[in-house]
Amino acid sequence: MAACGRPSAKCALPRPDSGAALDGKSRIARAVTTNARFADGYRSRAEAKIAVGHYSEAIEDLSRAIAFNPQNPDHFLLRGRGYLASGDAKASVADFTRVIELSPQNGSGYEARGLASIFAGDLDGALADLNLAINLNPRSATAFAYRAFAYARSNQAVIAKRDIDTARKLDKRNAEVHWAAAELDVTNGKTKEAVRKLRLALKYQANFKRAKDTLARLGFKPADDVETVIDGHGGQGWAVVSRSARYFAVNPAFDNVRVPLELLGTGKPKIVSWEEREVPYSNFGVLKFSAGVGEDVDGKPMPYEQAAIIDKKRGTVIAIQPHRAGKKVSEWTWGQDGRVRVASVDGYTDDLPIAVGVVAAAAAKAKAVARSRERRRRRRQAGVPAWAPWADDVWAQPSQKRKRRARRRRKKKKNFFQLLFNQ
Repeated sequence: MAACGRPSAKCALPRPDSGAALDGKSRIARAVTTNARFADGYRSRAEAKIAVGHYSEAIEDLSRAIAFNPQNPDHFLLRGRGYLASGDAKASVADFTRVIELSPQNGSGYEARGLASIFAGDLDGALADLNLAINLNPRSATAFAYRAFAYARSNQAVIAKRDIDTARKLDKRNAEVHWAAAELDVTNGKTKEAVRKLRLALKYQANFKRAKDTLARLGFKPADDVETVIDGHGGQGWAVVSRSARYFAVNPAFDNVRVPLELLGTGKPKIVSWEEREVPYSNFGVLKFSAGVGEDVDGKPMPYEQAAIIDKKRGTVIAIQPHRAGKKVSEWTWGQDGRVRVASVDGYTDDLPIAVGVVAAAAAKAKAVARSRERRRRRRQAGVPAWAPWADDVWAQPSQKRKRRARRRRKKKKNFFQLLFNQ
C-alpha cells in the first residue's frame, strides 16, 4: 500500500493563500516519516507549518518535496509563497518563474510572480505578468487586485481604482481584493478606509499575513488578533488558547512552542496528558489532547484524541499522530535506535526517526563510560593506585617498541675486547 494512502496532516487551520478550511480529519503526513520519496507528504507538512507561521521550516520541507518531484508546479508555487511571506521576494520570483515554465497556461504562476515582482521593485515586469494572467483568466479577481496594487505603487491611482472595481464585481468575498483596495487607500492617504478594508480581508481570510502586516504598518491590530484562554481545557502546565478561530496549546516553560490542536470531530480541544521522555529522548515530550467527537459506523458518539510529539529544545512540533478513536488506542514503541514507532488507530504504523543522532551520541557516551569503568576495574584487580601515571592503559599495556627497548636494557654489557672486535 502506498504510504500516501493515509490523509496528510494540514491542521484544521485556514489556508494562508485561499482562506479555505483545510480537511479537519487530515494528519501530519506519515509519508514524510516512512518514505521520503512521497513528496506530497512534505508538501502537506509544509502547509501546516505555513499556517502557523513557520516559514523557514516549511521552505525546507518544500525543498525536499521538489527534490523528489521536480516537475510538480504546485510545490514551487507553495514554496514561492513561503519565500514571499518570509520577505525573500527575489527567491519567490525564481520559484514562480519555474511554475510558469512547468504550467505556462495556468494564470496562477503569472499572478504570483506579478505580486512578488512588485515587492522586488520590478513594476514593469509585474504589470507584464499580471496582464498575461488576466488574458489567461479574465475572471480572476486576484489578478485584477494585484494589478491594481502594481498601479498604486506606480502612482497611477485612477487606473488602480478601475481594476479594484472590476475585482470587486468578480468576487466580493476575496480577501486579496480588499487588501489591494486598502493599499490603494493608503496611497491616497485614506487610513481609516484602509483599516476597515483590511479588517474585512481578515474576516474572509483569518490567517492573511499581508493584511496583518499592513495593519501593523499603520499602527493597528486586527480585531481578533488576540488570544483567549479556554478555561477548563488546559492542564499540566499547558493552556488551550483560541486565536482567529484556531486553537493552540501553549506552555510558559516552552516559550517557542505553539502546538496547533487539530480537531477530528466537533467540539473544542482539551489537554489530556503531558509526558516528558527520559534519556535518550529527554529533549522530547508527548502532548495528548482530545480532538472532538465524531460518530462510529453505528452512529454512536466516538471521542478522538491526538498526540503531538514536541522537540522541547528546538521548540518545534515533530508530528501529530491519531492516538484514540473510541476504544481503539495507538501503540507507541520508543526504540534504542532513535526511532519512535506508532501503530495508529487508523491501521498505519508510523516510523518517526526523531532522535537518531541524539541516540547515537548517547550510545557513544555510554560506551566511553563503560570503557572507563572497565579500566578502573582492571586497575583495582592489579592493585595499581588510580593516581599513578602508569595506571592508564598506555602504561599498563606497553607497546612492542617499548618491550624491545626493555629487552635491550636487560642484555649483559660488553667488555672492552668485545667492543674492540665487534663481538
